[in-house]
Amino acid sequence: MIVTVFLAVLIVALLLGNGFLELTKRRPSAGASAEDSMSRAGNPGHKNTPQPKASDVSRYMALVHANLKSNNKRMDTLNKRMEGMETILLGGRNAKIKPVKLDNLKTAKKFNDLLEFKHIAEIEITALRQRLDKMQNNSNSIPEKQILTEEDEVDFEKKMHSIIYHSGRN
Repeated sequence: MIVTVFLAVLIVALLLGNGFLELTKRRPSAGASAEDSMSRAGNPGHKNTPQPKASDVSRYMALVHANLKSNNKRMDTLNKRMEGMETILLGGRNAKIKPVKLDNLKTAKKFNDLLEFKHIAEIEITALRQRLDKMQNNSNSIPEKQILTEEDEVDFEKKMHSIIYHSGRN
C-alpha cells in the first residue's frame, strides 16, 4: 500500500517537472546563431529544417576559420616548446640552458643501496620473528630461580662498586 502511494506521488512529481520544463524551455528565435542553423541543416531527419541563409553560412565559415587559426597557433607554440626541450636535453648549440647530464651511476648506486637495505631488513625481521617465537615458547615454561652463593654475591658487589666509583680504571 505504501509503495503504491509512493509510486503515484513520484509519477505526479515527474509529470509536474516535465510540464514546468516545457513551459520554461527556450524556443529558437529568428536570430539563432549560425552554428544552430548549420546543425539543423546537417540533420535531414529534423522536422521543419529551414535552408541556411548565405549570411549564416559565411558566419559559420568565419567561425570555423577562426577556430582553425587559433588551433594552428597553439600547435606552433607547442612545436617550439618541444624543439626547445629537445635542444636542452640533447645539448644543442643554441640552447640557453645548459644540458642536463643524467648520471646513471648515481641512480644505480642509490637503487642498489635500497635493495641492500631491503635485504638486510628482511633478514633482521626474520631473526626478530625467530627470537620472538623462542621467547613465547620459553614464557610457557617457568624458569627456576637462580640461587646465588656468598662468593657470587661478593663478586657482584665488587663489580658494582668498581662500576659506580670507577675504581676499575688505572
